[in-house]
Amino acid sequence: MIIGSWIKRKIAYAKWHLVESIVDGDAITKCGRRMDKITPGGRGLEVRDVMPLTRMIGQPQNCSNCDTA
Repeated sequence: MIIGSWIKRKIAYAKWHLVESIVDGDAITKCGRRMDKITPGGRGLEVRDVMPLTRMIGQPQNCSNCDTA
């Protein structure tokens, strides 16, 4: 995971967030969320280098605050 990556929690209804900084190995997103490597339940994070295409039915969407330019 690097600054500029897109991340989401590994759960069905999670939204994608843009990583703006990294503190102690945790991602701080553009919308202000702190996403730690291991979430409660041990599910972790899914990471993408580019903005995910989430326009297909049934796919999770991008966070509206992180998706803005």
